Amino acid sequence: PDVSGLDFASAANRLIAWPAILSLVESARSSSGRAVDFGCGTGGLCERLRAMGFRAVGLDQSASMIDVARAKTSPAIEYRIGSHADLP
Repeated sequence: PDVSGLDFASAANRLIAWPAILSLVESARSSSGRAVDFGCGTGGLCERLRAMGFRAVGLDQSASMIDVARAKTSPAIEYRIGSHADLP
């Protein structure tokens, strides 16, 4: 992945954490095809999940981060403002 222009933490996340997370999610794919990204930030991981064929849902406590995610990523991704604690 292209990490030019990203700060160190964001680049490390995409280069180190995301491959392991995506591999795990792919191996545990459910029949619903839905994947939820808790703390989705600006939606980068949600976009990758969508590209893999998942129905991606992003959840973040920051309304401003959700606004950025909606502007940067596919309209097919569902975003919600909130926390994992808000889920039923």
